[in-house]
Amino acid sequence: MIPRPGKQLLSVDGALSAAEAIRLDTWAVAIASEIKDRPPVADGDSFRIGTHGSLKLNPGGSWYDFEDGKGGRDTRSLIAHLLSCDRATALAFALEWLSTHEGVGPLSAEGSSDEHDELANIARIQATWNEGVCINDTPGAEYLQRERGLDLCQLNATEREQLRWIENARGDEGALAAAVTDSAGGELVGVQLTYVTGSGRGSEIKPKRRIYSGPLDWRARGLFRLEGNEERTFYLTEGLEDALSLRMAGYGRVGAVLGVAAFGLAKMAGNVTKVVIVRDDDLPWSPADNAVNRGVVRLAAQRLEVAVTPRPCALFPDEDHTSLKDANDVLRKYGVEGARNLIAKAGLKLGRIDAEPVIDELCRLDEFAFSAARKAAAEVLGMTQEGLKRAWSKRRKQHSETLETVGEEEGHAGHVEPIEIRRSCARSSTTTCGSSIGT
Repeated sequence: MIPRPGKQLLSVDGALSAAEAIRLDTWAVAIASEIKDRPPVADGDSFRIGTHGSLKLNPGGSWYDFEDGKGGRDTRSLIAHLLSCDRATALAFALEWLSTHEGVGPLSAEGSSDEHDELANIARIQATWNEGVCINDTPGAEYLQRERGLDLCQLNATEREQLRWIENARGDEGALAAAVTDSAGGELVGVQLTYVTGSGRGSEIKPKRRIYSGPLDWRARGLFRLEGNEERTFYLTEGLEDALSLRMAGYGRVGAVLGVAAFGLAKMAGNVTKVVIVRDDDLPWSPADNAVNRGVVRLAAQRLEVAVTPRPCALFPDEDHTSLKDANDVLRKYGVEGARNLIAKAGLKLGRIDAEPVIDELCRLDEFAFSAARKAAAEVLGMTQEGLKRAWSKRRKQHSETLETVGEEEGHAGHVEPIEIRRSCARSSTTTCGSSIGT
């Protein structure tokens, strides 16, 4: 299978389709094993090949070569690395491999954003970001304009630099790349890819998005950020397009957590005094609804004033949660005025909620953080602050007694593991990247 001088390869006139690119990633282990002429060794869900297992291959196609200090996010880049060839030759190799190997290989196509090799993660996100080019006049910009009603001309130059276009990111599909940074213009800690066809349409092939993480603490530091000014109120959305929608509506300091469970994990800048969570239209008591309520606790624990927008359908009763899912839907259907009306209705009167996730999140805080979060949590739960303090103290006591019992059963009487303190902390960084992120 390894291309040799004079061997005829398949034509590279046609690009690999997105589905074929995903299938190729499942063959990464077999391909690397054949090229290096070494057997693979399982390492959890991953595999290692070579001297002391120096080449690590992860589910989803990402890889890292510890000997060479290089990594990538897909099998085509792996082939180019192992054969020291250009992308066209790597593509020809991939096409020939797929033509002689039916079905899928042994590596899972479902990638994880949290592989535990920090060095490999950081190299991967930097390599992914470096693949990108200016977003202007690309299918990525067309997708945002045509499908999402977002005009990038309304962003300033620094804000536009938070977005890039990666050609052929997954076979014949490109990707809209969004930077996840630890501050405005700061260190790159992750990259989200939204797969887009060459005609500027969002991909119909799953996964439609993928997040690549860098440092292991990236969630405690990273947001997609559009910070056009130093407003003291920060508007926090779940998705990339929602953040862009708020920017189109005139809000100057906006970010996206890129996953509902991440609300409140990243520490906000010191000059932010209020955060408005701009929620999606998730059903009451759903896991997503509970995640938003947990986010309120985390943000309040940072001594921030917190407000949550109503569900879009509550503001526009003629709609339902399938037609008006988020802030981007509001902007497209009701314009800037609709988006601003959504923000204006933000508060902490959230109606009937599942109290358990809120109490649980509070019990993850130490007394200092609890005192900061107590007022907001009490308002969300419809309790007095004194009643909430009693409930918190009782739950903490029960937790400690449970741990003491477990310790005695395990022969460690008197030893109590501390309750997890989820107080987001961000590592300060002076890393900047000039006019762009990374190099």
